[in-house]
Amino acid sequence: TIEIEETQTQIKLRMVPAIGSTVRVISKVLVAPIPGSKRRGDDTLIVARRSIVATLPDEAGHISLVQDDLAPSPLARRGKFMIAPQFNSVGVEVKECEAVASEAMPLLEFEEGDGHIKDFAAAKDDVHILVKRYKGYGDQLLRLNDYTCAISYYEVALNLVSSKFQVGSTLVVKRNGHATIAEVDCIEIDKKGNKHYDVTYLSGEEATITQRDILLAMCDRDPPLQTKIMMNLSRCLLKLALLDTTQGNASCVGERSASSSKNSRQERYRSSA
Repeated sequence: TIEIEETQTQIKLRMVPAIGSTVRVISKVLVAPIPGSKRRGDDTLIVARRSIVATLPDEAGHISLVQDDLAPSPLARRGKFMIAPQFNSVGVEVKECEAVASEAMPLLEFEEGDGHIKDFAAAKDDVHILVKRYKGYGDQLLRLNDYTCAISYYEVALNLVSSKFQVGSTLVVKRNGHATIAEVDCIEIDKKGNKHYDVTYLSGEEATITQRDILLAMCDRDPPLQTKIMMNLSRCLLKLALLDTTQGNASCVGERSASSSKNSRQERYRSSA
């Protein structure tokens, strides 16, 4: 009997997340309807968020947590997003909450350590393998309703499938504040090493653009895969537009105009989607 009791105690201890460990916690959030929507009353959304364990369970089995910011960040906080807004204020404010210790979920296996770095090293010869893998990671997180983390993985997949192009490729570019389609006619490099691209718009007009004008390249090898990544990324962004009510500075990395920070995070998510 003593041996059985000891074993059960050991099992319970193993189930308790350690202080400082990162877990995923699911909660229900009341969100107000979108302005102009015909729906009345608040909606309830289920959302999963990564959180850091701050205390051991109390007598009621509750633990204190410090939640990650709802705004997404690039994996390992390196690089830039292609579509999602990358706020300068991410992580400036933290939110504390409580949860039942037994309901705290461990991170998924691919989220642990530096696995993504090993992935890139192992599949450097076939980027398509990585694209499908990271879309799959994003899909798993989306099914868990962790929209924040899902965006980070979808952005990796989108970057891999949408960054390389050549003469004849189709691009989505910025023109007069809007996104439009253009075909690459010529690629030239000036004396300073900067690339310039001669393109033709759908209207037949020709122009010379720089890297800053390019949003992404359309994938020739597997267009449906790229489309699915962007659709799921948009779903996550629209969910965060309902959930992330953080007030204050909503400026993004790399912006020069101070007036752009007047937009709220919610407006940024909707615009990106």
